[in-house]
Amino acid sequence: MNEGPPPPYGLYLHLPFCRARCGYCDFAVVTDRDNAQEEYLSRLLNEIRFWGERIEREPGSLYFGGGTPSRLPLPHWQRLLEALQRWFAFTPEIEITAEGNPESLSDEVLKGWRALGINRISVGVQSFQDRFLSLLDRLHSREGALEALDRIRSARFKNWSLDLIYGLPGQSVADWRRDLAEALRLEPPHLSFYNLILHPNLPTTQKALAAHTPDHEEIQSEMFLSAVETLEQAGYSVYELSNAALPGGECRHNLLYWTGGEWIGMGMSGASRFGGEEFANPASWETYLNLWETVPSSPPIRSRRPSRESALLDWVMLRLRTARGFHLRELEAALGHPPPEAFRSLLADLDRSGHLRSSGPKVALSPKGWLVHSEITTRILRVLAIE
Repeated sequence: MNEGPPPPYGLYLHLPFCRARCGYCDFAVVTDRDNAQEEYLSRLLNEIRFWGERIEREPGSLYFGGGTPSRLPLPHWQRLLEALQRWFAFTPEIEITAEGNPESLSDEVLKGWRALGINRISVGVQSFQDRFLSLLDRLHSREGALEALDRIRSARFKNWSLDLIYGLPGQSVADWRRDLAEALRLEPPHLSFYNLILHPNLPTTQKALAAHTPDHEEIQSEMFLSAVETLEQAGYSVYELSNAALPGGECRHNLLYWTGGEWIGMGMSGASRFGGEEFANPASWETYLNLWETVPSSPPIRSRRPSRESALLDWVMLRLRTARGFHLRELEAALGHPPPEAFRSLLADLDRSGHLRSSGPKVALSPKGWLVHSEITTRILRVLAIE
């Protein structure tokens, strides 16, 4: 029986260079290594060749994250994309996303990206209000963000996204609604809205903890529900609990993460899930450079095959982040047997309490359910006996 071609996988390349570290940032970035970009690029090219020689399938998406990819000079971009095209043979339909910050998205960068085949841009706006941008240690202003987004539209990029953050210190629901309204006025094909993550010991975390009021959790819940309602009324599909898109604007690459797809992550801290194995590059600059100093003959990083329990946990947790959720037939295939009766009883309880968007053959959380996504995932895993 012909099973058809394998599903497409994704490629992720981490470009860690930043002018300064933002106060909330927990990513693997460097702020003093612009003069070492050539050295880093040589390691990326080795890694591209290594994987390109071993994977015969064509990727469906390519994502450049960071860091601030838009800080990389265009000659470096040309070398990277030429190497990727050589070793992975892209089709014309591939989605190629590059992240950028407003202060470094110049006309020259945008024109160069477009000429090199980059067809999707993700812009870290975070807020359209200067006081919140200052609180986050962002380098751009409200005006700078608007000018950058104007340049993207003038460069005729049809597919682009902007990020916003809610739950900021001192941010009211009215403040958040103003940011949403400003974003929607620009009609982005895609919009990501993230709750501020309070990573330990970071400057923004300390400001947030100092500004917390007794009702801060209720305020953040109202911000989330307001975002979902506002976006859906504006014609967007909130297809994942932090992401919304106009029809056809969903990020194909990120959908791989939530729906059990495969990807290869290259560069510092680049994480991969491929061929049933999980592995990741070191987050240390020096360790990464040493690891990929040459093109190795075998994978230089240790991989692991997730346990059945771990794989099922990820399966449930990630699919419940999406508006699609999962079908009971898919769950049965993942389990290897029909779910127990206790699972159906739990679904009935969640349906009655308004935490499900749909139940029965298809299980998907409502916005109210997304607010307690972790708790619902834990309850489901418990009745499925895969905690």
